[in-house]
Amino acid sequence: MQHKTVTNSAMPKGLKCIVAVVCLLVMLPLLVSVGNFAYYLIVKRYTPIDAYLSVVEKTDTGWAQDYTESKFAKVRIGMTHSEVRKIMGDPIYPTPDYWGYTWSPSSTHYHQRGFVFSPSGSVTQIVKGFYFD
Repeated sequence: MQHKTVTNSAMPKGLKCIVAVVCLLVMLPLLVSVGNFAYYLIVKRYTPIDAYLSVVEKTDTGWAQDYTESKFAKVRIGMTHSEVRKIMGDPIYPTPDYWGYTWSPSSTHYHQRGFVFSPSGSVTQIVKGFYFD
């Protein structure tokens, strides 16, 4: 009795390699985007929409010196100017009623971070979003 070896030779080996490389190249941008989304969501502590927009939209965000999302998260409603400055440092866009810690050098889409102050000088609103121009 003679045994026949069955092989899957419907596609030549060289063509399989080419198809694998093409699939990888097609999938690579998706894998990078998912990785970038996870980075913004987990490491940078962005909201899901901010993380998504950071990956999809080209942003041009200028940040205040020593700005971090973890410092930003420590500021609470009711804090005074001096308490905010102690945590965040100096804003790059200060007015009596709003302190901005981000800006757009080219006046386009950017991550908006700042605090709205009452006339008495306490935080009434925390601004964390994505500004579309």
